[in-house]
Amino acid sequence: MAVAVGFVAVFGTAAPSAAGPKSTLFDLDKDLMAFFQLQAKIMATNPGRDDTPAELAEKRGTRAALFKQHGIRDDKHWENESHAGMGYSFTKRAEKIYGGGERILDMRRAAGDGKTLQQYLSDRVTAQERSQQDLEQLKNLHNPALLDPALLEPIEGVTLEQYVAAANAATFHGDDFAAVTKETGISQAKYERLTEKWTERMRADVTRLVMSKYGAYFMAAARGRFASAARDLSQALLNDRPLQGPEPLPFERWVEITQYYDSRAGEIKGPADVTRVLEPYGLSFYEWNIASNWWGRKRAEAMKRDDRQFLGTWLALMEKYRKQFAANAK
Repeated sequence: MAVAVGFVAVFGTAAPSAAGPKSTLFDLDKDLMAFFQLQAKIMATNPGRDDTPAELAEKRGTRAALFKQHGIRDDKHWENESHAGMGYSFTKRAEKIYGGGERILDMRRAAGDGKTLQQYLSDRVTAQERSQQDLEQLKNLHNPALLDPALLEPIEGVTLEQYVAAANAATFHGDDFAAVTKETGISQAKYERLTEKWTERMRADVTRLVMSKYGAYFMAAARGRFASAARDLSQALLNDRPLQGPEPLPFERWVEITQYYDSRAGEIKGPADVTRVLEPYGLSFYEWNIASNWWGRKRAEAMKRDDRQFLGTWLALMEKYRKQFAANAK
């Protein structure tokens, strides 16, 4: 019975047997990485299904230049070189020279990313370390046992809740500090010092509970026509309970305004711009801050309990108003 000799499919790529083709371009024992790097560059010139005529022409030009630079006669010549290089990369000889199959795979990945092997391995270690740090940070989030009580101590005699009430007043009065000082007893200079120091504490807090309390206290100090909804949001944040109402705006109105706001986002540089952009809806920056945060929490609650009806309606309305306001986008 005859024994078949020739190419064996490996991960979708033809790899030669021990008697397979040899490379005429590369010394694979000394620089397999050079083969992988050229392979990645040439693969990038393969035609794509959605390529435009201009993109296809550019790819053909790049491919021709690569062939000329590396002494490749034509596509058939490159096919043979590719078979030789890939086949060699799966041999025991290559694994012995380059430190194993996994390291050779790392070389291919590095070339595909346009990196040297050293860059790829370094970036992977960095990514792994960052991932581990992210996991540790997630463990710390909202864990009262890890909150440093010193972070909640008053600063210059001002508690976090008192400082946030001043921040709310500054937002409500449009940074008119004569009104803020009259209302809270905190001067603009002191307010700026407090802002810097409380911000430092929020950054130092691994649990992010100080920041969460800031948001809750800000809503607790709200005033105006959406004050009741703001206080509802405050209690939901402080006590980790569902929102109970009242709604600051009807559901569909919130989605409509959100899409309108997003379509004009390029015009917004500060709070005054928000008020100007939302003028057709009769909303100020202060009011929109309450309404958007209230409904944002409501949406998060729906996601948490997998409320398909709420989320389906939200997505349908979002698409409806996104199309309606698409002309505004710049």
